[in-house]
Amino acid sequence: MNTQDNQIVEVLEMMLTKLEEVSEKLDNIEDNTHSLEEYHTSIDNYACTIENVMDNDNIMG
Repeated sequence: MNTQDNQIVEVLEMMLTKLEEVSEKLDNIEDNTHSLEEYHTSIDNYACTIENVMDNDNIMG
């Protein structure tokens, strides 16, 4: 390989490294988004439970 080929290979390797970093960050974002969705679902479930308890209390009270 000549000097120009070596430079091209170096640039491609740097690009690959950056793409891997971006991919890892996107994976982390996806994981965080999934965790937030699970948390939101839990909060919704708790809110429904509280609402049902309050409705039952109003019926009995």
